[in-house]
Amino acid sequence: MKRHPTLRNLNGSQAANIIPWHLTDFDGNEQFQIVNEWDAIRYVAGEGPLNKALALAVKFPVPRETNLTRRFTRYVEFLSLAGWLQVVVGEDSPIYLPQRKVSGIFHCDRSKIQNLTRVARREGYLTVVHPHSAHTATRFKFELDKFPGHFRSGKT
Repeated sequence: MKRHPTLRNLNGSQAANIIPWHLTDFDGNEQFQIVNEWDAIRYVAGEGPLNKALALAVKFPVPRETNLTRRFTRYVEFLSLAGWLQVVVGEDSPIYLPQRKVSGIFHCDRSKIQNLTRVARREGYLTVVHPHSAHTATRFKFELDKFPGHFRSGKT
């Protein structure tokens, strides 16, 4: 529902007053639950930071300036995704590269994403900001300065 143009910029209380509840099968408890959780929804399906970063990565891939980026297309795709994700979430915010989602994007298994991440860390493109724990995944910072001007040229 939050994706609907009329509702997308409203808070839960405002949306509750506009949604035609009589046309739904939601009972009063379910309606209240929707209103209660409405404001916790940060991104509607398909419009999260990873999706935005992917669109930018496809349109504006990183330059093929190193031996690895000239030779391995998948590595370029991965670096482009990570770099644009850093731009989308903000330079001062850590990024999260969920292996399951990223492997789905690239149609490969998670071990390939682990390898790409490991190489990107070794090459200095990704820096661990918060290591993984039992409750949180690893958070990274992508070093945008490794591609001077590319991510700062106003392409977003």
